Amino acid sequence: MVDMANPPRSLPGRRQSNERYVEDDDERGMSFADLYQRFVWIAGAAYRSRWIILSILVAALVLGAVGTLLTTPLYTASATVQIDQQTERVLGTEDQEVGAAYQDADRFLETNIEVLKSRATAVRVAQSLNLFTGTDFIQMMGASFRPTVGANTDQIRREIVLRLLESNLSVDLPRNSRVASITFRSRDPQLSSRIANAFAENFITGNLQRKFNSTSYARSFLQKQLVPARERLEASERQLVVYARQAGLIDTQQGSEGKGEGQPNSVTVSSLVALNSAYASATANRIAAEQRWRVAQKTPVGALPESYSNKAIQDLYQAKAERTAVLQDELKRHKADYPTVIQAKAVIAELDRQLNAMNGAIRRSIVDQYDTARQQEEALADAVEDMKKATLEEQSQSIQYNILRRDVDSNRSMYEALLQRFKEVSAASGIAANNISIIDRADPPLKPTSPRLGINLAIAVLLGLIVAAAAIIIRELFDDRVQTGPDAERKFGLPTLGVIPQFKNGGAIDLELESPRSATSEAYHSAAIAVLLSSAGKVPHVIMITSAQPGEGKSSSTIGLANALARLNKRTLLVECDLRRPSLRKRLAEIQARAPVPGLTEYLTQQIEQPPITTHSKLRFDYMLAGSIPPNPTDLLGSGAFAAMLHDLTSRYDHIVLDGPPILGLADAPLLASRSDVVLFVVEANRSHRGRAKAALNRIRRFDTPVSGTILTKVDISNRMGLGYDLEYYSY
Repeated sequence: MVDMANPPRSLPGRRQSNERYVEDDDERGMSFADLYQRFVWIAGAAYRSRWIILSILVAALVLGAVGTLLTTPLYTASATVQIDQQTERVLGTEDQEVGAAYQDADRFLETNIEVLKSRATAVRVAQSLNLFTGTDFIQMMGASFRPTVGANTDQIRREIVLRLLESNLSVDLPRNSRVASITFRSRDPQLSSRIANAFAENFITGNLQRKFNSTSYARSFLQKQLVPARERLEASERQLVVYARQAGLIDTQQGSEGKGEGQPNSVTVSSLVALNSAYASATANRIAAEQRWRVAQKTPVGALPESYSNKAIQDLYQAKAERTAVLQDELKRHKADYPTVIQAKAVIAELDRQLNAMNGAIRRSIVDQYDTARQQEEALADAVEDMKKATLEEQSQSIQYNILRRDVDSNRSMYEALLQRFKEVSAASGIAANNISIIDRADPPLKPTSPRLGINLAIAVLLGLIVAAAAIIIRELFDDRVQTGPDAERKFGLPTLGVIPQFKNGGAIDLELESPRSATSEAYHSAAIAVLLSSAGKVPHVIMITSAQPGEGKSSSTIGLANALARLNKRTLLVECDLRRPSLRKRLAEIQARAPVPGLTEYLTQQIEQPPITTHSKLRFDYMLAGSIPPNPTDLLGSGAFAAMLHDLTSRYDHIVLDGPPILGLADAPLLASRSDVVLFVVEANRSHRGRAKAALNRIRRFDTPVSGTILTKVDISNRMGLGYDLEYYSY
């Protein structure tokens, strides 16, 4: 049970007085309740615009269906090609093409895909299929060709064909794959397959053509380089020969293989080398002959090695030995003067003579050999000296010759290298190793790929939802009407103290309040408790209820709040202070048929002595009607009599509820607000606008009267979207 005598200073989570009511979301964070409130607000906005959403979705579905039926069917054919980075060698001498490093394979594949989609490939396809001639292809693709007078017809037709090929071509390369899919879309299935296959074939042809063009360029380049290289070689050789003739130099190694540095390259040098070699040989022969001669001088005749190696001398020695043996035999039988002995001795003497002659000849031959070798050595020494002089003279002339010769050698090496490379490129120019191959050729499709009714309807629904969402957002942005309790709190910066449902009972609210369990009674009961709890420090005695404009439920809320306070056992008085358009008699069913009675106007004009207070027979609160309409309501409400009456009634009642007039355009409401403890601002759901209500609140706040909060009236609880926490209450 709430102690109404000592209410708390404020409701949790709310700020009082005239300060703006703000939830401290930054401190407590985004809670599930906040998310739920936002979801409810979105659902409420969608529910309020449900007919707009439904109309937009129906229109989108109709347009999608009609568009699908009116759209021309399109057929898509697909061919697949494999793109390899490396090609096989055919001759073994050509360079092996590597499209890209393996770590850069993606860039290589993307480059080939861009080549496939390039304008050059489209031109080759159009030329191979004769698409540039005539307008058959343009008509089959559903395009129009209307050349203007004076325009280049062929160029315009060419651009239209290329644009159609590029716009209807699609190339897809899956990730981690080298097989690319080439698809083409058109109105004719046969045309789609032909063009898809043509793209695949011309992609391969273009790849081969690029390789051939690169080889042809290399051949042309090498051929252009060979001509000046050959001319330079011929000129250098010609210059070398001319200089050699002028200098008298003869190169003995021209045209020979394996020539190197330091080797002789002229007749003089060659002669010097030959003479020097002969001189060295002659010197060696002379030394050997001299040595044999010296040995022969010291060796007895017959003991020379040449004698032992002479067969004739050895035969003579053999014959002498035999004759000596015969002589010895004869001497044994005969005397020295015996004829056979004399004959034997004569034979031996002859043999000795022959031996001496032959040994002497051998000795003389050794001497002759020595002399001959010495003479040859001397002659060769003189010749070498002469040739040295000639060589030294020639060396001064061979410096320029060697320079010219090195120039010839370098030119020859350059020419031979270019010639060899030209032969290799020429041999490999006819070899077209390709790294692209067709995997699947495109077949004519049997069914069209578009339009698809299901997909088009789904897209239409999605677009319809987007348009509907945009329409709802625009409507909510430009619609500043107060619709829910949280909406009022957000727009006015004041707490919503009560949400009052729409009631239907001929305008008599007391009939709705007779049942304590009715939705209206419970709503005003909750609002009364919120009003008592919203006042910080003291219980409000004078409570004024007003609104921005007439007809927002201000008088009904005054009755409902008075009834709720009376149900809390509070002495409550309801004073009708709207002296311009009083409506309390219309709101109370028990006095609608009664005759008019004096009211507040009569009391303030001193027509009666006591305030005309009446007690409601069923609702147990007292009320004072406005009475007749005075000519000067502002003067009466601002008079001291009215202030004295309030002061007197305050001592007799716990709460005095003032049914004030609307704020805008009238001075009555601010005067009443200045004499009240708190002010309650009534806002009609789906009618009150933020601008008008804010202006009314600003007028009230100028009199330093606290506005406790707002009461939202005429809420349609049958609309279960957008009520927020009130939905749970009324459902219960």
